[in-house]
Amino acid sequence: MSEYLTLRLSDRPGCTLPWVVWSTAEQQVIASGELESIEEFEQLRDVAGNRAVIGVLDASDVSLKSVEIPKVSARQLAGMLPFLLEDELAQDPDQVNVTLLHRDNDAEGGPRAQVAIVDRSLIDFWYQSLKDVGIELKKLLPDVIALGATEPKSQTPILLSVGSQWLLHHSKTLGVVFDNAQLPIALGSELFDNYREPTDSAGVLVHLQQDQTFPHSDIQWHAAEPELGIVVLAKGAIASSVNLLSGLYKKPSLWRKHLKVWTSVLVACAVLLGVFLGQSYWHVNQLQQQADAYQQAREAIVRKVLPDRRNFPTVSYLKRLLDDEVTLLSGGSIEQGLLEWLSAVPEGLDNYPNVDITALKFDLGREELRLDVLGPDFQTFEALRENFAIYSQVELGSLDRSSDGKVSGQFVLKVSP
Repeated sequence: MSEYLTLRLSDRPGCTLPWVVWSTAEQQVIASGELESIEEFEQLRDVAGNRAVIGVLDASDVSLKSVEIPKVSARQLAGMLPFLLEDELAQDPDQVNVTLLHRDNDAEGGPRAQVAIVDRSLIDFWYQSLKDVGIELKKLLPDVIALGATEPKSQTPILLSVGSQWLLHHSKTLGVVFDNAQLPIALGSELFDNYREPTDSAGVLVHLQQDQTFPHSDIQWHAAEPELGIVVLAKGAIASSVNLLSGLYKKPSLWRKHLKVWTSVLVACAVLLGVFLGQSYWHVNQLQQQADAYQQAREAIVRKVLPDRRNFPTVSYLKRLLDDEVTLLSGGSIEQGLLEWLSAVPEGLDNYPNVDITALKFDLGREELRLDVLGPDFQTFEALRENFAIYSQVELGSLDRSSDGKVSGQFVLKVSP
């Protein structure tokens, strides 16, 4: 952006509000004028357009001070400044806006900060008055600070005539404003003592209005190139890094602005992602529980038919163990999975923990599985036969009772036709 609308803001009786549009690219005035009061701000709406708007505030409404500060970071200092000045303020620290102008860590007597103090209600007044007519104030700074920014390397005072007032910038961050009638008093102050005797220095720099003469004085001075006072202030305001629109008035960075627009979308995405991850975790957990249950069921079956085997470190080991056992029992290579046969065994034995399988033989050629079973009584064998019949053809051989009262017998499970 190369064009800026700059206007001087003063609520002093009799003061007009001069404005100018300055082009930094062309180094010339695009438009300029004066407003009689804030009621005429609406006239600047079209002038402002897409240009950055800068306000230079009457220094009589600003208190420029130097304060001793502790050795802290810039971020910490910004929050501490109002309370470091609390004893010097005539109002509550929350009612003023304190802006750091310069920090001198090497000052004699310890670190010091130069600050600008403005009543927050005054900033609100100017900011809102412009906003009400569709003009957004981007930058605000004291007029004497803008004046000093026109000659940043100058060590001499600078005087500028604006309307019925004089602006005096006499150090890097200090200055005053006074009426025309007070100029002789100001020139007689100690601020100009070093310029009363002729020296090699060019002396005080004075910006005069067109056809204006500088009153007779014994100080050494020289006139700047004739320019409108508001033009001089506009150049300095554009060049200065000072902005009183800090704190509550600070403009959020562009990325924060875009982030705020997308906040609801991001929150919704985060919620959906959380739900998705939660469902995925629940689903994986369910599958793991099922896998564990199947593994326990497989091991239970094998322990029933192979009671001498107790540990199964891996699934592959269990499968290999079953393959070897099938091969051993059938006397040949396996062509059908023994697990299809064994699946009926735990179902048939369910609810009969006092029944033991003493032997098992699988005959692939006859497609039958023989189970030698030891149980407590004859009724148990009849119940087991009915259970096995649900899953396969079953034959129950002869039953014998041993001397200890146990009953032994054999079941033959066949493939259903």
